[in-house]
Amino acid sequence: MPGTYVPLAEWCDTNQHRQFPLTDDATGRDATNSFQLPQTLLVDLFFCVPPADASNPTVPIDESAFYLHSLLVRYGSIDLEFGYNDPILGATVVGRVQNIPASAASNGVYYLAAATQTVASLKPFEQMAGAVVIGSMVQALASPGYWEFDPAASPILAARINTGLAAVHTIQLGSSLYAGNIVFREGDNITITPSYDGGTLTTTLTFSAQLTPAVTLEAPIVDNDTLIAAFRRRYGQPIITINSIAPTPAGDFLLTAADCTQVNSATNGVTIANPCSTPCCSKAHLVSIYDSLSQLNQRYARMESYYEALSRNVNAMQALMVALEL
Repeated sequence: MPGTYVPLAEWCDTNQHRQFPLTDDATGRDATNSFQLPQTLLVDLFFCVPPADASNPTVPIDESAFYLHSLLVRYGSIDLEFGYNDPILGATVVGRVQNIPASAASNGVYYLAAATQTVASLKPFEQMAGAVVIGSMVQALASPGYWEFDPAASPILAARINTGLAAVHTIQLGSSLYAGNIVFREGDNITITPSYDGGTLTTTLTFSAQLTPAVTLEAPIVDNDTLIAAFRRRYGQPIITINSIAPTPAGDFLLTAADCTQVNSATNGVTIANPCSTPCCSKAHLVSIYDSLSQLNQRYARMESYYEALSRNVNAMQALMVALEL
């Protein structure tokens, strides 16, 4: 919706203790009757909706047919879906407010994203706009899960629905305000190029200034020194050299990689890396090598103990032979 919706804090705090913006007779129970929508969660909303059915413009939109369709509670965020209970097509999701963080401040404002419609008569809902105000998420976060509501369990007050899509009403130029039918015309050296996006149903007007080439003038508008001085006053002193090295005549400065160096392109810059510093082995591989070396050390210790015992036995046998000779 246009502009920014600023809720009144006292008003929202009061709404944490009643069903508003749902109707007074809304039960707030989900379709399985196992979840109760906390009154502290949704404390205000305002929707701009299409005034009539696209297939039959004489049939007005029922402002009392909007309702809270579902609530998705995650560990760190929640999603809200809002629906319209069409008298022919039944309950249909028309808008979503997604990824409201659990850390959000009290009475925070979040804007509605219209849902894509496949039925022709519901296409006007794709232009729907609005905002919701989240009071406190503490009670809702205590019941994680996906909770879906019947239209009769969570109807929205018709007073919070405005039939009339969000649109530009006036254009102000200086102190003058213009309304009604406004026509954009191309002036001298100005080109207006319209483009239409069928996916978002948006028309964009691009205004382009056609500057007369300086070569066609009898004398340049400004000389180079004046232009450079103006740039310096606005943007500061530019880089002239790097380590006393000047750029190429085209203004380029080249970075060449040497041994164990890589120069890679990055967003608005370059990345200088040292591939030689990258470990050759993973942690698991090093642990495996360490375990193998430990086993070798243990086997070496056992072999050393075996040879020492063998040496003692040989010495004892030699001593016994000497005693026998005597």
